[in-house]
Amino acid sequence: DYLEGDLPENSKNVFESKAAKNVVDTVAFRLNLPIHRCLTPKSTENTLKYLFFHMKCGIYVMIRDGKLRIFAPFVNSEYRNTWNNALTLEGDGSLDSYYTQKAGLYREENVEKDQSKWWANGNIICNELCKKEDKNKMQFWGDHFLAPLRDMLGEACRERDMPDCEFFLNKRDYPQLKVNIPRGGEPVEPYGFIFDKDDRDPDQDVDLAPRAKFNTYAPIVSFYAASPERFSDIPWPSSEDWEGACGLVFPQTFMHKKDKKGNAIFDGKPRDLFTEA
Repeated sequence: DYLEGDLPENSKNVFESKAAKNVVDTVAFRLNLPIHRCLTPKSTENTLKYLFFHMKCGIYVMIRDGKLRIFAPFVNSEYRNTWNNALTLEGDGSLDSYYTQKAGLYREENVEKDQSKWWANGNIICNELCKKEDKNKMQFWGDHFLAPLRDMLGEACRERDMPDCEFFLNKRDYPQLKVNIPRGGEPVEPYGFIFDKDDRDPDQDVDLAPRAKFNTYAPIVSFYAASPERFSDIPWPSSEDWEGACGLVFPQTFMHKKDKKGNAIFDGKPRDLFTEA
């Protein structure tokens, strides 16, 4: 059993320890869900629609002939949510009253008043596309982490034999594709908390909007994968993991401040201890 004893130097085994095999088993469980069991070009199309229209953004990845052919971040600038009617605000329920009370406690915010344009990221509801001072360089979705993620995929293709595949990468702080195992692995609304439901309890799951519900989806890989009994997102190394592994520091964003001569000013700090001197 190669899981017992020492591995040869520079081993390329996927199972470097018994604990690693447990990780592979959980990935296999997710890939064996009905929504992933038979992957076709339609699966990719469905997942693109799901992420673009229902979740707002994502990154499409295509590997062909052992090379990274497509690494395409995308965002829906005309995004509309399906849950704005489920939101309630403290006080009299008025958006103006809520932000009037908040004004003295926080910086001035450039709030989008149309609640159908709000989006969720983890347990946070977002409603500010950019600060007022940044309106001329607004990004509908920040480009943070793209450089290390692109490098990670390129290096994997250079150093390993990669099969042809297509999948989507999620760099947000919450898994994207929730499933109800007791209902046969049926996809359900990932943000149950918005509807005042407990996302850990399958009995409280909220049905997915028709525009986002399909029989088959391409895999989504995420920094935050959660339990395989709840989300089908496949665990993926974070950008910090990659920086720590390869010892490189990547730009946090390609939107740089400039001095009076038009030269870029690099004054950002690394995100965590992996990249600090």
